[in-house]
Amino acid sequence: MFSFKVYIGLDTNGRDVDSHSIALDLAAKYFPNGHTVVDANGRWNGAVGVIDEPTLIVEVITDNVSECEPIVRNFAGAYKIAAYQESVLITKTAIEATFV
Repeated sequence: MFSFKVYIGLDTNGRDVDSHSIALDLAAKYFPNGHTVVDANGRWNGAVGVIDEPTLIVEVITDNVSECEPIVRNFAGAYKIAAYQESVLITKTAIEATFV
C-alpha cells in the first residue's frame, strides 16, 4: 500500500477565490472513493522573513499506485492553477495498512 499526501497552501496571493472550497471540491472530484483532509500550517522563508501559510494536506491511501499516481498529480495541478499557487508538494510513501 502507498500513501500519497498533497500539501496545498491556501494563500492565493490576493486573488479573489476561495482556495479552501476549491481544494475540497477538487478532492471530492478526484478521490471519490475516499481521502483525508488535515488542516495544517505551512512555513517557508520569503523575502520578508518566515511566512506562515494556512495549508491543507489531502491524503489518499491506495494499493494501486500506477492508477492513483497520475490522478494525484492531476489533482495537484488542477488545484495549483485554480488557486494561483506557485507550487504544490506531493509525497509518496510505502506503508503497511489494513482496511477493517
